[in-house]
Amino acid sequence: MTDESEETLAEIGAQWADVEARPGWAHSPADIVHDARQTVARARRVEAARAKADAEGVEFLEDPSATFGQFKVYDHRLLTKKDVEAARERGDLVYAPSTSWGENVEPLAYRRSVPTSPDTPASDGQAEQRERVKADKAATKARRAFLAETVTRKPTTAEVTRLLTMTALAGQSMMSHVTGLARQLAQGAGIGPAPEENWKWRDALANVEKASTREHLAWIITLAIWEDRIKNSHSLYLSTEDIAYLEHLTERGYVLSDFEQEKVNDARARLQEDAAKDQDSEGEQA
Repeated sequence: MTDESEETLAEIGAQWADVEARPGWAHSPADIVHDARQTVARARRVEAARAKADAEGVEFLEDPSATFGQFKVYDHRLLTKKDVEAARERGDLVYAPSTSWGENVEPLAYRRSVPTSPDTPASDGQAEQRERVKADKAATKARRAFLAETVTRKPTTAEVTRLLTMTALAGQSMMSHVTGLARQLAQGAGIGPAPEENWKWRDALANVEKASTREHLAWIITLAIWEDRIKNSHSLYLSTEDIAYLEHLTERGYVLSDFEQEKVNDARARLQEDAAKDQDSEGEQA
């Protein structure tokens, strides 16, 4: 082990003392050291941003992506001193923790207000894209409202197993940005651990003993994974798994918007075309 700070050594000791509460796949010394380093680095970044915000009398924001949206957050970033001072004068300057993976803990500056763009006419393509973005946001809002209600009722074990299998085989998992949504859905339904901090909630999942609750939580996490994928995917088309997720929701009473139905239809048409091409290719090779 390389030289570690006192904070990291203390965190390693704390995590080692609670090793039995960790998932079985995360018991190795390497896992504990890695998690301890990340915990300390995360705490330092948060502490630095909070201290800078307090010193300058401005707002501290721990998770800008949750506030502004994953694909809007960069629009709020302030990269020059001039922009920072302009935001300070407007009264909407905020500081957030650094996102660097290294030793740099220098906070990042953001503006609370929505950035304005020049008042220029939009092209037909831009106007169409804006309408699609608007429709996508409306669909996301409707799905989130439906999810908040439907997660109170767990489906059959067979259906949970089907979704979990699909998720595992697709290589999807509960990354950090999914954890927040999963926690909010679960706690909104009164299911599982109570910690309101995402990582503490995630750690507490290992201590849930009741089998039915564990299964319920696994299903909620699976929904959060696919919901995040559909909302934030850069792909032009839905995947087979994306469609399966939406079908799962419709089977539980959700009604697809025209925008969502169009995306499903386009994806199915593309999948059929790809299947036909594969058949033609196999025929030529035979």
